[in-house]
Amino acid sequence: MYTLQCGEKLQFIIPHRCLQSFTFTKEKQLRSLRLAVVLTGWTGEVVKPLKTESGDGEAVGLVRSPIMMPSTGRHDYGLLNLYHAMEGENHTLLVFVKHQEMALYHKAWPNHVIVGLPASADTQGLGAARFYIKKSSLTQCNPF
Repeated sequence: MYTLQCGEKLQFIIPHRCLQSFTFTKEKQLRSLRLAVVLTGWTGEVVKPLKTESGDGEAVGLVRSPIMMPSTGRHDYGLLNLYHAMEGENHTLLVFVKHQEMALYHKAWPNHVIVGLPASADTQGLGAARFYIKKSSLTQCNPF
């Protein structure tokens, strides 16, 4: 569970391979999303974070933001696999779904981070997911 600044609670299903993208409290409660840092050289070329090449310029860090996608009713045929669109690059995808659809999405997409909206949003449309994406983004920008 993750509590937004407005008091609403989002429920996360995080696969084991995605745990490094999040930070947790000592009580094992979700604290925030850890953003990946992509390093670029002086001329703008991407430098892989694990490489330690010496160049003429100083490395500057850029933040790669997560992809937050709303979805509803498309658990079995939704186009949620972004591997080829991202050209194999590591990325963090959060799929925001209605609370009642969480189990269906988790079964169909076990390697994706599924974010369940509050149960009060189950009767609302896709706009509710967009609203909570916005609220979640604002909370992540100013988490504490």
